Amino acid sequence: MFAKTALASLAALATLGFAAATHAAPAADANPDSAAMSVNVSIADLNLSSPAGAKVVLRRIDTAAHIICGDEPDIRVTERFAIYQSCLKTTVDRTVASLGSPLVTAMNGAQPAVMASNAR
Repeated sequence: MFAKTALASLAALATLGFAAATHAAPAADANPDSAAMSVNVSIADLNLSSPAGAKVVLRRIDTAAHIICGDEPDIRVTERFAIYQSCLKTTVDRTVASLGSPLVTAMNGAQPAVMASNAR
């Protein structure tokens, strides 16, 4: 099965305001061509059609998104914090969509799951 042997890849561009895992750069200073970053997330050991497997992959994707988006800025710097939150959401949502797993997508909050037992 493809989902058991594939690697999900996360990528975020510096246009979101983060050039690397530990360096936050203002969006105006970012060069989107030179600052793309990715982190491989293994899903080979997971069954993405089970709730347990979906929870694990979402946790792995979230961890990788935090690496990509960098250190969390001070919440009092509202503009930078909003950019950081946007980076996390965009990175997670795009990666979840690339998996093509209805259950993982549903557990990420994008759409309701269609379970085999409910289909007729």
